[in-house]
Amino acid sequence: MTDAKVIKATYHTWRPALQRKKIQVVFEVEMEQQGEVLEMLGPPLPDRTLWVAIAKMGEEEPQAKPKSINPVAQKAALLCDDLQFQLFLFSSYNAGEFQNNWDRKTRQEKTADLLRDVIGVKSRADIQDDEVALEFWNAIQGHFELYKRGDL
Repeated sequence: MTDAKVIKATYHTWRPALQRKKIQVVFEVEMEQQGEVLEMLGPPLPDRTLWVAIAKMGEEEPQAKPKSINPVAQKAALLCDDLQFQLFLFSSYNAGEFQNNWDRKTRQEKTADLLRDVIGVKSRADIQDDEVALEFWNAIQGHFELYKRGDL
């Protein structure tokens, strides 16, 4: 076994090959490894038997990349779903007539569109990383707080 190579894979499933009294074992590798797998094993051919070994690597489960939390985008999304904020934003930026007959999803989407346009970003997630947009967002929130108290 001087040509031994290892490719990390996850055990996916197995299925019976009843006619041959065997099972087929299925492993999954990342798409980026397909060239490596093909180079090492070659394509499956009906007239060739290729013996390989299966070894358990440990109980360690693959670590999913944690999603980064963007509190600014979360707050913006929550406010865009708030009827009082929707009314405030539309009236503050003369964005046309706010339609009370819009359904909740439409109101939320139109408010999000307006907020992005006013702040100058393509996504609410961009607010946090853009210094000017973040300052503008903070000012909008401050004005909204004054609006809620009736001081604006």
